[in-house]
Amino acid sequence: MCRVLKEKLSKVDLSFLNHKKKMTFWINTYNACVMNGFLEHGLPSSKEKLLTILKMATIDVGGTQLSALDIEGSILHSPCEPLEALSTDVHKRYGFRCVEPNLMFVLCRGDWSSPALRVYTAEDVVNELIKARSEYLEASIGISGRKKIVIPRFLHKRLRDFADDEGTLVEWICRQLPQGQRCLQLKETAMEWLKKQSESSLNKLIEMVMKNNKMTDYENNLYKNLKSGKLEVRVSYRTFLCPYCPKQKVGLYIDILQHASGVGNSSSKKRSLTEKACHRALAKYLRKDLADYATATVSRRSKALASLTGDIPLAYDDQFEKLVWPWKGILVNIPTKMGHDGLCCTGESGPQLKDELIRRGFNPIRVRTVWDCFGHSGTGIVEFNRDWNGLNDALLFKKAYQEDGHGKKDWLSGGAAATDSSLYAWLANADDYYRANYIGEYLRKMGDLKSISRFAEEEARKDHKLVQRLNVISENIQNQLRMLEEKFSKTSIALKCETEEKDKILHGYNQDLTGRQQRSTDHFNRIFADHEKQKAQLESQMKELQIRESVLAKRDAENETQRKIVAKELEQSAAKYSYVQLVALEQQKTREKVKKMAVDHKV
Repeated sequence: MCRVLKEKLSKVDLSFLNHKKKMTFWINTYNACVMNGFLEHGLPSSKEKLLTILKMATIDVGGTQLSALDIEGSILHSPCEPLEALSTDVHKRYGFRCVEPNLMFVLCRGDWSSPALRVYTAEDVVNELIKARSEYLEASIGISGRKKIVIPRFLHKRLRDFADDEGTLVEWICRQLPQGQRCLQLKETAMEWLKKQSESSLNKLIEMVMKNNKMTDYENNLYKNLKSGKLEVRVSYRTFLCPYCPKQKVGLYIDILQHASGVGNSSSKKRSLTEKACHRALAKYLRKDLADYATATVSRRSKALASLTGDIPLAYDDQFEKLVWPWKGILVNIPTKMGHDGLCCTGESGPQLKDELIRRGFNPIRVRTVWDCFGHSGTGIVEFNRDWNGLNDALLFKKAYQEDGHGKKDWLSGGAAATDSSLYAWLANADDYYRANYIGEYLRKMGDLKSISRFAEEEARKDHKLVQRLNVISENIQNQLRMLEEKFSKTSIALKCETEEKDKILHGYNQDLTGRQQRSTDHFNRIFADHEKQKAQLESQMKELQIRESVLAKRDAENETQRKIVAKELEQSAAKYSYVQLVALEQQKTREKVKKMAVDHKV
């Protein structure tokens, strides 16, 4: 079953999963991969051994061999150190667009501070992450004997994901803790700590408030200068510029507003407080004083674009006049002057003319100046986008110069054009296309003649073909999606079965390990009890032997005394016996003498 599941995982496609499903898949896969690594290589005894196991625990997902360390660092963005060679490629294929800070509370790495191991579901993964976070904080946050708050080291490393500094981190932890006696004690200790911290940083806070007040006054003065018109912000009826940037950034209302707000509210230390205050004042001026003007401009532009969304634009009278496509305008009367060599004329370049047209509110993509054998000819080609927006920009370009008295007819009629140094411009048409000069040659080389009605028909045909292709692609995608859903369903069922089987194996392993530990403990307790019993018996025997030894010693002393008395008596008896023998011998001698005397007397 495990081999079949691994084969399916090696062919799985995660591209159709949404963010929640993808996140749930990788959480469960990571935890399963880590547990499988522990079953294969054993439990880690040190941090180095843990990192080694995380590198050795691998799994094949979609044809890519991933280790637990790769999943943790490159996909789930946990604060570890993944392999740099693989992290970029893995992140592009499987990574998330945004980092989920709560993932750190559900990834089980096998050490004592890791969260509890569990299976997560895609339907309620957000609430499950929040629940896991609360349970982990309640279990790991504590109070030391010195009334200090104990925070896990890896949570302190990820401080920026939840707070700005240690104080706000403690406040955040207090908000996450559930109600309870222990949590209430934690909150009280945290509030005492925060109170001490706030008293110590009061002087810094006062300095920051004074500095902020000065910058607020400076910002208000800048806003008054902008409102009085001392600095130019509005270039044309739809373009604006930033007067505080060195290059004076030019763009639409929304672009300049975003630029000013971004710089003014930036937290970067590279930008000075003065620069931020200037851009905040500009953003305030744009929102309060130019918002209505910009809204009206956008409304007029929307109406002009709406007139171009039909088959034939309403902003142009002659729908059948042939114009040069891609849409191009012609600029004439560009100021020129003789060069230093006296042989070649010079004038404004294309980028300079483009910037000038942008400041006037037009939207060209490129301006090309026309050069002939004498140098700068004083004419230029203005290029616009080739779609409906480009046509609208080209028509607005033509209309603006025509209403200003600087159109094609005004130029060809002569009169004031002979003494006027201003630019004249119009939209390139068939007359310009077939003209026998450098402009006509360029137009014939780079463009084609096309009426607006024909352009509308071509665009309609393209749209129709595009819709047909998109319908076919949509049907194919739907079929593939159904197949992938079926495949995902089967894979999910198989993964669930395998996960349950692995949970059963893990549960059995834990029970077996617990039983072995219990049997070892019981055996040790029995041996210890027998040892204590034998020790008590030996102590009792030792006491008896000591008593007997004392009795024997006492008896030995008594026997020695009696032995001495007997010896003395024996000596006395021996002395008496020897004396008696001597007496008897003397008596015998006396008798013999008496007998001899008696014999002698008889004789």
